[in-house]
Amino acid sequence: MPDLLPNIKPDPDINRLLTVLRREGEPDRIPFFELFADQQIIEAVLGEPLVPEGLEGEDAFWASQRNQVRFWHGLGYDFYCVRGAYDWPSLRRARTADTAELSKGERAWVQQEGGVITRPEEFDEYPWPGPASQNMFDFVPQLQGELPDGMGLTWRLSGILKNTMWLMGYEGISFALMDEPELVRKVVRKVADRAAELFSAALKHPEIRAVVLGEDMGFKTQTMLPPDVMREFIFPQQKRLVDMAHEKGVPFVLHSCGKLEAIMDDLIGFVGIDAKHSFEDVIETVVEAKAKYGERIAVLGGIDVDKLARYDEADLRAYVRDTIQGAAPKGGYALGSGNSVANYVKVSNFLAMLEEGRTHGRYPLRGK
Repeated sequence: MPDLLPNIKPDPDINRLLTVLRREGEPDRIPFFELFADQQIIEAVLGEPLVPEGLEGEDAFWASQRNQVRFWHGLGYDFYCVRGAYDWPSLRRARTADTAELSKGERAWVQQEGGVITRPEEFDEYPWPGPASQNMFDFVPQLQGELPDGMGLTWRLSGILKNTMWLMGYEGISFALMDEPELVRKVVRKVADRAAELFSAALKHPEIRAVVLGEDMGFKTQTMLPPDVMREFIFPQQKRLVDMAHEKGVPFVLHSCGKLEAIMDDLIGFVGIDAKHSFEDVIETVVEAKAKYGERIAVLGGIDVDKLARYDEADLRAYVRDTIQGAAPKGGYALGSGNSVANYVKVSNFLAMLEEGRTHGRYPLRGK
């Protein structure tokens, strides 16, 4: 199967993205930004498996890394994102068939109606992993050496509230806030301590130029927990991580779904985020967010995933051009999906979004 990589000469420059994250004006062109793309999308674009058949262990790891670098570089991105993980030994998951055209076979997600830690004794009995190794990201310098000239590395980790809810369940944390608030505090602290260990290990490496915390804190109409609860339990722990990044001079990107209007001032003023990623048009468009917050943080992505999945290509292209015209002036904006390039997104629409960015995203911006 032939690859779908565009016939372009990539010109990666990690400083292009950093200019946006630090709101230092307009770079030469709008950079692209994604949290991740599903393996099925990567393989469809590359026209081959991410890991060749028969490879295992270190060989499989490096084959996957090189193919992912080829994907992001070939599409015109300035960075490749390294993923971190907590490796919780036990979570309750639900599964169902994946009906997308580029199917995963099945979809899985962490159940929210019943966590593995809902009572104090379950906290004590849970098989918490030992301290995170400070050497776990020592492959980063070698990975940097695999990147084309100009391309940089970023790093991402899932968030404090997100992992607390995975361990306790959404119902579990909601009841515990009323019945066992000290249990919530202990789980949050345990998660945050683990996150700080992982941040410490990753930030040892100067090759990591920006960090992303994947922290889903809301749904369509409000935050997952009341703002005052977030201020007491969650924001101080997020600030720990932001401070660790800023001590190294590394910008901090928050990825969060949901309606966060009630807590955005906290996230900007107290937690100290540099940029916000993940926007859904039915909640707030990225153009609206840029107008509201663009003097204080960068805004990233915003091409609605529903539209990437459903729109015909002509309508999608017009929508992308409108978004560029609305969000990109004065810098502080990177083009990408509103969340991630899921396997149900139309590959043709994903590639069209990037082509519109290359065509209409050079500064000074021109009209449509």
